[in-house]
Amino acid sequence: MHQPVDSAAATFSYLTTLTLSAKQGAEEQAEAAHIRQAFLVPQDTKPYMSAKKVPGQTAKDPRTVR
Repeated sequence: MHQPVDSAAATFSYLTTLTLSAKQGAEEQAEAAHIRQAFLVPQDTKPYMSAKKVPGQTAKDPRTVR
């Protein structure tokens, strides 16, 4: 779409983090355990794929949304 010369646009990038705890009694304990299992044994998660790679396990391989 063509923008008139007197218009402008701006975008902002935000980095959000999700802190989960696997400690006993933590509200998010199940989610933390699920993500840990996906990092340690990705082939056991669904859908099954033999060459599955779970993003976000390391800083060099961040989880990104596009």
